[in-house]
Parts: sequence; C-alpha cells; structure tokens
Amino acid sequence: GDITLTGADFTLSGALDAGAGTLTILGGRGETIGLDGTTASTTASTVSTICNGSACGLTLVQSELSDITAAKLVIGDSSSGNMYIDGVTLSHISGGVTLNSSGSNGSVEFGTSASTFKTVAVNAGNGIAVNGDLTVSSATFNADSDVSGTGTFAMASGKAFASENNASITITADDVDISGAVSSGTGSTTIAISDGGTIGLGGTSGNMTITGAELANITAGTLNIGNSSTGNITVDGISAANSNNATTVNLTTASASSISFSNNDSTFNALTANGGSSTNFGSG
Repeated sequence: GDITLTGADFTLSGALDAGAGTLTILGGRGETIGLDGTTASTTASTVSTICNGSACGLTLVQSELSDITAAKLVIGDSSSGNMYIDGVTLSHISGGVTLNSSGSNGSVEFGTSASTFKTVAVNAGNGIAVNGDLTVSSATFNADSDVSGTGTFAMASGKAFASENNASITITADDVDISGAVSSGTGSTTIAISDGGTIGLGGTSGNMTITGAELANITAGTLNIGNSSTGNITVDGISAANSNNATTVNLTTASASSISFSNNDSTFNALTANGGSSTNFGSG
C-alpha cells in the first residue's frame, strides 16, 4: 500500500517496499533535497555536497534509492526547497517518478553526471536546469508550476536529454534556454509557455523565445510549439538547417491569439499552423 515518509533526513539500510502503491518522501519545509548517485554514502566523513556545493538537507544516495520498491515514487512537494539530482538511476520504478520543488522559489537541477529514469515528471516553481545527460522513457517537465512567469527550462551545451523508444517529452516553462540536445526520436516533443504568454520563434522575441539555433537542437517526429492557452506566436527567419531535425512542426495558440510569419523567409519540413483567430503571412 501507499507509504509516506516525512523527516529532516533518512538512512535507509534495508529494503523499503510499497508494493503496488506509491511511496512519498518529504523533507523538512524549505529543506534542500539531494538524490546523489555520485557519492557512495553520506557518513560523517563522506557528506554529499551536490546541493550547490553544500550539504543537502535530505539526501538519498543511489544504494538507498535502489532499495526502494514501489509502483510510483514521489519526492518533495510545494514546501520543499531546491532539489538536486546527480548521477542517479531510477529506471526500476516502473510506474514513474515525480520530483517536486513546486513552491514559488523552488528549482530542480540535474548535475553533470548522467541520470536515468523511466517515466518522470518534474515540477519546479522557479526553473529546471539539466546540466548532464538525461535518459528517460517519457518525461513531463514544468519549470513554472506555480505559473508565476519566472521558471526557465535550461539544457546545457554538449549534453543530451533523450527519451527511449521514441517516447514523448513535454516541457512547460516561462522561457527556454536549449543549448544542448533534446530528442524524442520519431516521437513527439511539446514545448508550451506556462502563463499564456507569447512565443517568438527564430529571429524574433516573445515572452518565450526559441531561437533558430535552439530549434536545431530539438529532434522529434512531431514538435508541438504552443497550446490552446498560448498567446501570439511570431515566426521569423527559420532556416532549413534550423528545422531539419523536426519532421513536422505544429504551432498552436489560444482562440483569441494569432500566428504571424514576419520579415525573413522560414523553411520547415512540414508545418501546421493552428492560429486561434488568424494566421498571417508578412513580407517574409
């Protein structure tokens, strides 16, 4: 059945089995949480410092995480402090892992060592940063879960966020900084702005801006940009090289918003524009 553990820290020396239930682990209010696959233990002489170079409040090392059996694993909530994950493998949790630092100041940061999950949902109030390779079966990331307009999704240069078996990736944020690779293979990737703001694609800015170079870092069979709550989308100067890794690009706005192609020409392999009120083609 379901198990909930709440405390300033835990030492798991044996198996923790929730069977077909959900295991929820919560730290103290405002306390940082570290999921550490790079430090062998957290004894008095070996303390995890993956939490921005400091000792974490609540730390779970890989050996402790490996001893967990549950259909689903939930770590953190809206009262949690920042969460740090580095070099962790949680692919044995088949029903999915949810990581929450979803209060207004909460952020989630993946360190430089590679991590692996099955289905994973990450909710942060003030941004998600992926600084190392991240492999998932499928992923839903919300970097602005409190819809405050401050949460950015950042993907580090030279690193890859990839789904196995062409599974879907969904990213919701107030803005994105995609310097590394994001790939759902031939599956779908969705990028949506959290607060109904505008999106600029290419050489134009919006509340969320996806440059041509960032677009080139995204590989997907179907790339969905925007959704039914998105403000105006403006497209300017997307080259074939920028869009080549997306087989089809779908642009979607709210019913009262529009899609505009302005200034410079844009090229896509295939494009669907679902402008709620209108789709406009300018001088480009």
